[in-house]
Amino acid sequence: MISSLRIISDALPAFVFRKDISTHTQGILNPRTMANLDSQGRGISGAIVIGKRVAYPRESVIAFLAQQVRPRKNRGPSPSQK
Repeated sequence: MISSLRIISDALPAFVFRKDISTHTQGILNPRTMANLDSQGRGISGAIVIGKRVAYPRESVIAFLAQQVRPRKNRGPSPSQK
């Protein structure tokens, strides 16, 4: 996943507008989810407002994504593999 973050990071502009975040993160983050997290104080840090649009610094987007990474739980073989 870390190499995926590097690929995303290389493609991000200096600031990512909330409405475009899904496109820039290959669908990992949703603008509505980010708006909800921002309203709860749990969103991406360093957000700025330009007119009526919210933008996030590239480094803050990458740091937020890195915090979301967790190992997948191994549930064992599926019933068809037993």
